[in-house]
Amino acid sequence: MPVNYAHIHKNLDQFADLTRKKLEEAQQNLKNATEQIEQASREQDAVREAVARVERQASSLYTAMPGNEAILDTFPLPDCPAEYSLIAADGSQINPSRHRALQFCLINIGLIHVEHGSGEAPKQEVFTELLDQDQLYTSDGTLIGEEEVALHRDLLERQFLLEASPANPQKPTITLTDGPLKVFTGPTLSGERRQKVQEQSKRIDQQMQARGVINAGYIDKPGAEMINRMLDLYAQTKDDPYRPYDAKKRANKGVSDLALFEKRLAPGQRSAIYYAISKSENKPDAQDLCFFLLNVSSDAEAPWLARVEFPAWMAEDTQKVNLLHAALYRDAQVFDPTPYPYVLHRAHELAVVMMVEHDEVEDLLLSRLDIDHLPRGTMSHKQTIKSLPKR
Repeated sequence: MPVNYAHIHKNLDQFADLTRKKLEEAQQNLKNATEQIEQASREQDAVREAVARVERQASSLYTAMPGNEAILDTFPLPDCPAEYSLIAADGSQINPSRHRALQFCLINIGLIHVEHGSGEAPKQEVFTELLDQDQLYTSDGTLIGEEEVALHRDLLERQFLLEASPANPQKPTITLTDGPLKVFTGPTLSGERRQKVQEQSKRIDQQMQARGVINAGYIDKPGAEMINRMLDLYAQTKDDPYRPYDAKKRANKGVSDLALFEKRLAPGQRSAIYYAISKSENKPDAQDLCFFLLNVSSDAEAPWLARVEFPAWMAEDTQKVNLLHAALYRDAQVFDPTPYPYVLHRAHELAVVMMVEHDEVEDLLLSRLDIDHLPRGTMSHKQTIKSLPKR
């Protein structure tokens, strides 16, 4: 049955009214946050001290903290070196489903390696991993979900990037992933599994650092409010250093970092560098990540900001920061006027798994079980009916 458009038409006026109210609220919150950031820019040392103080006091905290660059400074597009390596990875997966005839999980990683200045064609590879049976289930015996599969995928992306980067780079090297740089370890993971993932991720980070590789995450159209949270933290605590910060009482909600800087950055410019403070009971190392906002647009009338994350050890290395800034802007221009890094898009194209491939892999696995006379599973009635030809 199609959508009941009559029901939607009855609610169109209400939808428009609520949208208008939400926009008016967002505009007022942006105005307030803009005034706050301008004041904070004149009191940067006090802002940094306030964040550091709350970080020591709070068991969990999610905010930004100013680095050594002035909060509202902007930085022009640096010259791009003639030779450097740019390596990107992206992944996709087949999630296990109890409704299918066979429970299995496949992860596909696309990797592209570009040697700028060499004249050589980009190297492209696809890595496919079929999870073992004992990896398909949690410690209490339940089938793993999409979050756990995404965790496997994220770790594999970073492992393949490490293996693709030279042990002793002869030229500057950047590795790039789509989305946040850090592997997310959500609350559904057991303590033992979370610790293991964090250790694996940390080892990869340490090896990247030892090689001097620039390891970055690229977030298109970012929605994070870390700088806005920093402003609220300062506003709540600046008059009383002993007052605990209460994130639940945060004012000016909905003002993203993108909104704060969208009109401040000209094409090719980046913002100041900020530390990303993400502290919880499960993550004691809060200041191991930095970010800046980058306007990858070439049109002054149509800014497009991305959030670029990188390890904190890079923050004071001007040469590496400049290379990352210049290389990402250059690569994003391939898709002008909808700028987005070419290498990430190409890695995605390499990695994506189509539904027809899902079915082919399942048939291949079932056929192999038949050879050993192992019992086939059965598809659920729900899935069987859904799979019937559409009328």
